[in-house]
Amino acid sequence: MHCLTCSYWFIYRFRFVLRQILVPFETLKSYQHSILLECVNMNIWLCPVKPGSWRIVKNTKIFGAPRRASKMIRQVKPDDLLIFHVLRPVNGIVCVGRVVSEVFEDNEDIWGKDRYPLRVRMEFSPALCRDSSNPIPISSLFGSPSTNEITVEPYLKGVWITKVSKTQYSKLRMILKNSRNVKARACEDHDIFLSIRLT
Repeated sequence: MHCLTCSYWFIYRFRFVLRQILVPFETLKSYQHSILLECVNMNIWLCPVKPGSWRIVKNTKIFGAPRRASKMIRQVKPDDLLIFHVLRPVNGIVCVGRVVSEVFEDNEDIWGKDRYPLRVRMEFSPALCRDSSNPIPISSLFGSPSTNEITVEPYLKGVWITKVSKTQYSKLRMILKNSRNVKARACEDHDIFLSIRLT
């Protein structure tokens, strides 16, 4: 009788412990599934900005565009990634930011009166940013490690935002990963930003 009671107790405890292990695992699986769905719908954008504008974007965590760029900027959605390429004299990619708001219209004087009224809020992770003195050449998006092989900047004049493929982004993220020893895969970038919000 005593052994039978011990067996029941052991089975009960085993089931309890198993539940404690499996429930968080199922939660994690559903979280990963939701992240995967986000990544499927996520777009990645290249934003060429002047050095002065980049300082404003970095400090205010707001990216803005003029009304003439309305067609493109209105395609930007929360959880999209924005790659910031700072024009001369920096001449390179300095940061990847995550969009945390829908596009909104605001005339608050950030860049100057009535300038760049179409805006999105951003968040940045130090793991996905470089110092302006050590930017990543934009040619890396095209598979070239050298700025001399591809001259891109003239084609960015008048461009406020343009879509980048996930293949191009993977080339950039490999450089970020190698330079900062950070796992910066497109989906994992969401986890990087999530960890910032939780801490």
